[in-house]
Amino acid sequence: TKTLWVFKRDPSRILVAESILDALASEVILNEYNISLVALNGVGQVSQLDPLILSLKPQKIVFAPDRDIPGLDTEVIAKEICRKHKVKFEVLQTKEKDLFRELHSNKGENNADANKLQNQYIKECS
Repeated sequence: TKTLWVFKRDPSRILVAESILDALASEVILNEYNISLVALNGVGQVSQLDPLILSLKPQKIVFAPDRDIPGLDTEVIAKEICRKHKVKFEVLQTKEKDLFRELHSNKGENNADANKLQNQYIKECS
């Protein structure tokens, strides 16, 4: 059985990606090094967010699904889990299929304006 990969930092904010590489790429893309990182290690593990939320009690989850059908389906499930626990939920919007590819497509850009970059990627969901 696969399990979640968790890099615990600030437990009030969690970024959830499909893979470890995507989770690690997110901190570079967003210039955010205090948020806790979680990798699902496959979309089939999304239900494991339920006990993770109960354990860490985050205030906000930033979800970074791959831009494919399984990723979009997983986003719907993750959003429902967050609603059930009354946790704020945001989605990272990328141009590339996943965060790792997004990082490499932007590797020549200057990340000096982190707030602008964060606003470009994050879409709040209700």
